[in-house]
Amino acid sequence: MLTTMKYLLVAILLSISPYLAYSAVDLQWGGSMLRNSDESTELTGDFADSSIGFFVQLIFVGADDQINPITNSTDGVTGTNTVVDWTFIGNGSTIFNGPDGDVAVNETYDSGSNFELNVNDKVFMRVWNAASPDFATGTIPFATATHYGDSAILTIDTTPGTTNFGSFSTTLAVIPEPSTFMSVLIAGGTVLFAMRRRFRK
Repeated sequence: MLTTMKYLLVAILLSISPYLAYSAVDLQWGGSMLRNSDESTELTGDFADSSIGFFVQLIFVGADDQINPITNSTDGVTGTNTVVDWTFIGNGSTIFNGPDGDVAVNETYDSGSNFELNVNDKVFMRVWNAASPDFATGTIPFATATHYGDSAILTIDTTPGTTNFGSFSTTLAVIPEPSTFMSVLIAGGTVLFAMRRRFRK
């Protein structure tokens, strides 16, 4: 009878194990052949120096379930996007494939880390074409970077697990292009001109 109960308990645990929540995730994440805004030059990296290697962020998507726009703040995220971790290009890469354009991180994200991840959480990687001005605090290079790039959103499906964000380029402008500013100026000028004509009447 006792043996039967043990088998029954094991069967129940096995059946519900895919739905059990993990309190921590052992995750290896990174990317390779990460390129600058010209889509050909690999991002500058260094094996050990965060003041040289361009800035990289691992970001949790959150309830918005989407990648939200950047903002000029310490970590640059908006909406429910939350920074999980940060590193720099070249960190964790090998002499055979780095330091430029490559990054690899192997970390445990639990209650003792900056942010706790769980299986089925969705994350993406954001890279900048400049080094962080204050790497210790995870500050984005908003003033020095011209472009940044976001990977596709990936789901953490197991722990320990590997999330490879692949190759992509920093094609998103940090500050709107001059043409965007011109459009704003033209629109503003049109409004002012119309207001002046109205008041003259």
